Amino acid sequence: MIHQDKINISVRIDDVGNATVSATDVHYFDGRLLVNTPVAERIAVYSLDGRMIYQAQKQSGIAAFNLYSLPKGVLIVRSDSGWVKKIIR
Repeated sequence: MIHQDKINISVRIDDVGNATVSATDVHYFDGRLLVNTPVAERIAVYSLDGRMIYQAQKQSGIAAFNLYSLPKGVLIVRSDSGWVKKIIR
């Protein structure tokens, strides 16, 4: 099986021309949600019918969350900083 890693990069330019780059890396593997972002933020996991079924606060950098108890299927992961990812549990 071939795994493709994807990383999303966004660039924001403020009104004085300074650019900041942020990277969001989200993966589901072996019952754990792995999130790597440069900022501390709250993440929430939603079922496809829109119910929030998990939430946690993460520190900047890499964090792992145990999702063994969540239902199997397609889940949506969303953060306070605005990114949204789809995972398959």
